[in-house]
Amino acid sequence: MPPNGDFPREDSLCEACGYALRGLRPEQDCPECGLPVDASHPRHRPGLPWQREMSWNSFWRTWWMVVSRPRESFRRMRVGSDVWQAGMSGNFYVSCLFLAGTVIAVGASCRLWLRPDLPRDPGLAFVWLLISIAALMLLTALETRGVKFFSARRGWTGAAREAAYITHYAAPGWVLASIGWSVGWIAVNRFSTTDLTILLGYPLSSYLNFLVFFLGLLCFEILVYLGVRQVRFANPPLPDTPDPRTPRERDSSPPDSPDSQT
Repeated sequence: MPPNGDFPREDSLCEACGYALRGLRPEQDCPECGLPVDASHPRHRPGLPWQREMSWNSFWRTWWMVVSRPRESFRRMRVGSDVWQAGMSGNFYVSCLFLAGTVIAVGASCRLWLRPDLPRDPGLAFVWLLISIAALMLLTALETRGVKFFSARRGWTGAAREAAYITHYAAPGWVLASIGWSVGWIAVNRFSTTDLTILLGYPLSSYLNFLVFFLGLLCFEILVYLGVRQVRFANPPLPDTPDPRTPRERDSSPPDSPDSQT
């Protein structure tokens, strides 16, 4: 039997199909899909590297893990309304937005220098940085509300509860999008030898720029979708669930973190 004898609880769900596990024993299988009941225990979500230790190394490990193995990443993501974890997800999210905004600002500056007919004010890079971060924050907020709304309608309690975590840890998608946008916009404006006017009187380059924007947006949307699929029936941590972090990781927590208060 698992170390925590209180699982499953009254509100515990099978993480694969959402079947209510109340009344079952940990060693049994889900009657709906056959997944072992114990596989849905919260302790099987040890957390992403950033959730376990906040450092530059864990940031890049988490970033690469989300980009290269998104299903595994969101399956490991620790969920719950813990204030410390919520703050860490916010820090990760803001760092990704700043990185994405910087890439867009650099791309916009390069685009301006390739177009002699446009003004070349160095201060525009900083303006682009602020506009990019504000725009990405707005898009992420809208996406979070959308995840909450549609997950609640479908009965995906985990995704509805953890919508902010999902969109925050999907933020590496914005970095990929910013790289695609910058390279695409530079290529469109650098190598477009003709400005054909098509459909509604707009030039061809306008449609190519929109296509680049859409493909970049798709990077973030795909990560959010995969996150929702892996978290839709996630069970929150039990009150006595052991901390999955190692002693070294717990010792690295700031003095005002929940770990140091226990």
